[in-house]
Amino acid sequence: AYIASHGNISLPSSMKERAPAFLLIGAQKSGTMALRTYLAQHPLIEVPNDVGETHYFDKHYVKQNATTPEEHLETYVTKYYDRDCRKNESFCISGESTPIYLYDTEHVPARVKQVCPWTKFIVILRDPVKRAVSHCNMLIERNEIEDTFEMRLERDFKWMMA
Repeated sequence: AYIASHGNISLPSSMKERAPAFLLIGAQKSGTMALRTYLAQHPLIEVPNDVGETHYFDKHYVKQNATTPEEHLETYVTKYYDRDCRKNESFCISGESTPIYLYDTEHVPARVKQVCPWTKFIVILRDPVKRAVSHCNMLIERNEIEDTFEMRLERDFKWMMA
């Protein structure tokens, strides 16, 4: 019913019903993937199973052959929401998690508004210092860096003061 009230997109009702009702966006290491995982466990919520982040509205948008909002929505829904969550239920919602959408303020909001104006953004933020420490720890676990957060902070501080 909410989607139908935004009738400027003319697609079959089955396509609109499968269109995203929400986009999870946020800072890296803020819990977007955890929230996506919890939401995916609900039988009335559909999120793309095979990809953690779709990146449709930033990286993949311009790569599509779609030229109209209707074509973009059909491409998006067909690519990421091919599972029918309405099989045994009278209602369900779809959504996805691509945290980096938070930072692409030049393109993503306008594209989402044009293609699926009913979609709501769920923004997750985190204390910036705790987020930075968590990010550094992740890089250490992946063997991408060897320095501890404190060592990097001290080195960067000395560099800034030079």
